[in-house]
Amino acid sequence: MARCAGFEAALAASGLLMVLAASGLLDKADWSVSDAWYQSRSTPEEDVVLVGIDERTIQEIGPYQRGGGTSLPWPSRP
Repeated sequence: MARCAGFEAALAASGLLMVLAASGLLDKADWSVSDAWYQSRSTPEEDVVLVGIDERTIQEIGPYQRGGGTSLPWPSRP
């Protein structure tokens, strides 16, 4: 019987959280937690590389297709 009561309590808590989230009452708390999480992250290391893929390269190599076709990683060029 205690097992059923635990399930009912979890179901009620889930329902309450769904109603609060749908009403927008949790938005400010969610944004505050998200801001704190991302601002507490350490700065990236020096070896970050940005890669741009232009239309000519996509035409030459072919687009990335999930589940087939051209696979990643694409060939690298210096």
